[in-house]
Amino acid sequence: MTDEFVGVPVTPQDVGQKPVDCRKVVRLEGDRYIQRVELVDRNGNPITDSVEGSLVVSDIDHYLIHAGRTWVVSDTVSVLAGANLDFLIVNGALGEMHVKEFSFSSTLATASVIFYRDPVTTANGTQQTLQNKNWGAQSNTPHAAVYIAPTVTSVGVQLEHFQISGGKQTGGSVQGGGDEWVVPINRKGLLRYTNNAAQTDSVSFTIKFLDIN
Repeated sequence: MTDEFVGVPVTPQDVGQKPVDCRKVVRLEGDRYIQRVELVDRNGNPITDSVEGSLVVSDIDHYLIHAGRTWVVSDTVSVLAGANLDFLIVNGALGEMHVKEFSFSSTLATASVIFYRDPVTTANGTQQTLQNKNWGAQSNTPHAAVYIAPTVTSVGVQLEHFQISGGKQTGGSVQGGGDEWVVPINRKGLLRYTNNAAQTDSVSFTIKFLDIN
């Protein structure tokens, strides 16, 4: 068998990702040579399944985690009876971002969650600490920031509305954004959690977004 490297046709843009080479493989089978092209990593290892020989690929969500471009903020907070808790998502000028998921879990069973586009605010509120899904990429700079309790003068355009209604159970939960929302540069989004109960609610939340260059 003769192996010959031919060019470097694919080089991922993300720092820390392994570049990919294209290798031409020539084999003598019987009285003729068979030639094929393989995708290999920098160490010359084929990027194929060892059993079936099929190309090994990652879905985009998995890939963006490895690339250090997936961010999460998650915590538990108290919301007074009849009060709103607002989350402001501010995308900056670094690039497009996608709101992939937001989820809320309540100890009570009566609340609403509404997602808005382009709210008007006079103050951002308290900035939250974002965690990178790739522990080794925590020093990356996220495209967006998340704040709690902004000063809102207009909620903007309503996009999604969910109700938490637990019936006989002691609590409830809601999750939205499974298909993701695309947020261009220098745009804002608002998540509003409203406690419709007559007592203070304990709310766990998670917001996840992806940086897209």
